[in-house]
Amino acid sequence: MKFTPTIPTTPALFGNIGGYSDVKYNLSVYGDVTEDLTVLYSAQFIRGMDGEYYGEKFSTDNVIYHNVSASYHINDQWAVNGGVKNVFDAEPEEVLGGNDMGTVPSIYDVVGRNMFISASYNF
Repeated sequence: MKFTPTIPTTPALFGNIGGYSDVKYNLSVYGDVTEDLTVLYSAQFIRGMDGEYYGEKFSTDNVIYHNVSASYHINDQWAVNGGVKNVFDAEPEEVLGGNDMGTVPSIYDVVGRNMFISASYNF
């Protein structure tokens, strides 16, 4: 299990320019279900922030993004991988002055829930 806090000095949002939360946490839990099957759960917590846009103050709420994935090793060469990012389809926080969908894409997930699958071959 991995837990990584990142703590800058002052939380702030700067419209579409960016920003940072005073508290961000990332959690990853990895496990071997069988000899051939591994699973990963990860979560990212972003504490809500305060901002100001042309004198108008605003705040965002806390956000948690949940992700799950798995890898199945068919044999020594082939593996199949798949998963879901933003499992609960958490909406990005609205930010005054955010001109990319009214938010800050460098902080919040603007894509929403998405699934992926891939195969890999080792030679």
